[in-house]
Amino acid sequence: MLQQAWADGFLLTDCAPLYGDAEKVVGAALMNWQGPDPVLATKCGIERGRAIVDFSRQFIGNMLLRSEQRFGRPVNLLSVHEPQNCRPDAEAECLDTLLALRDEGRIAAIGMGGGGFGQQQRWLGKQVVDYVMTFQRINAVTLQGVSDLVPLCRRMKARIWAASPFEMGLLGSGYEQYVQQLSTAPTDQNLIGVRQIATGQLVKQERIIIQRAQHVAAIAAEAGMTLSQIALRFLLSMPQVDYVVVGPSGLEQWNDCLAAYRAGPLPIDLYKHVWQVAQTGEELLRGG
Repeated sequence: MLQQAWADGFLLTDCAPLYGDAEKVVGAALMNWQGPDPVLATKCGIERGRAIVDFSRQFIGNMLLRSEQRFGRPVNLLSVHEPQNCRPDAEAECLDTLLALRDEGRIAAIGMGGGGFGQQQRWLGKQVVDYVMTFQRINAVTLQGVSDLVPLCRRMKARIWAASPFEMGLLGSGYEQYVQQLSTAPTDQNLIGVRQIATGQLVKQERIIIQRAQHVAAIAAEAGMTLSQIALRFLLSMPQVDYVVVGPSGLEQWNDCLAAYRAGPLPIDLYKHVWQVAQTGEELLRGG
């Protein structure tokens, strides 16, 4: 699948030591790849199922070396993975290490793989970060990152990578499961699903996220496209987003993503309709 994606012209490849054998899989695909060089992005600070969390100079250097060895070639882009786990007293060493790697030409750019807005604001203010990967903050069922992170990144000339475009499967293969949960759960019960999978905590506003997905699914059906395609094309329509990061599990899902990419941005009326849905009840998601 990776070689097919590269052959289709999608060379930016993001992974992380935390993602199981992802780097080894990429390295294996690179061994007999004869086309243009992919742009390799990975992450540092966390590995082995979060059993090791270390943002020190030595550990970052060792992680980068291991990533290079798994790829069999240099890493181009390096981001701090889940930087909210980086203690305040460790931030300076972490950022200084990444700056040194960029200044030496070992990497070309520095990123943040997630993190809360407060920390993103602090790190971006140091003019160190080249890109930020959002997580469940900019997609077809939430636009929270548009109001705070986007203006900040534009001021600091940092790129925005919209990760989790399918909201942990809600806007894709897991849609029916989440909707079934919504239909069977008592109305006063918090739902365990889209965001608990990621955080391990109940989120009171889970219900509204799934309801938004239902509205988007209806828009997609009326327009004659799949839910995942309208979700992806919505992000492709957003001038606030520089890159969209997808994680297909196989060739069938990749081909679905490819069809959306080739179709391009949504017609303006559909785009505005999905945008309106993604803001429905936003005050509730913010705790209002």
